[in-house]
Amino acid sequence: MDREATRKEKTYLDRKVGKNIRNEREQHKMTREELAEELGLTTAHLGMVERGERGATLVIVEKVSHFFSIPMEILFAEPDKKSMSVKEDDRNLVKNRKKIAALLTNFNEGETELLVHIMKGIINQRAARSVHRLRADDCDDE
Repeated sequence: MDREATRKEKTYLDRKVGKNIRNEREQHKMTREELAEELGLTTAHLGMVERGERGATLVIVEKVSHFFSIPMEILFAEPDKKSMSVKEDDRNLVKNRKKIAALLTNFNEGETELLVHIMKGIINQRAARSVHRLRADDCDDE
């Protein structure tokens, strides 16, 4: 990829991330000043990030993700006017997933493979129960 194409791609990405940050802030009815304070940025800096004039560092992306309880990759998605924030009911699920991810870093490769195997078994059992329930419901209809 040539330098011009790389520059255009970076500019596009900066604008996309900035727009997503602004959308989240607006959905939470926060001012730029309030979010800048939470992130440890100046209002001017946050404004430049939101407009795509300055790229958001990974530190900023991580802070925004954590503050709004959203996965970081959402900030790189195509912008949408709707908030991507996790509903209040789902906050415990998100916290537990983060705990699991943190715990996994303590396991070696063999232990991690074993955990993946166990998790797949749980998922397969859940799928089998769902199929069984569907079949039972079909029998009830007859």
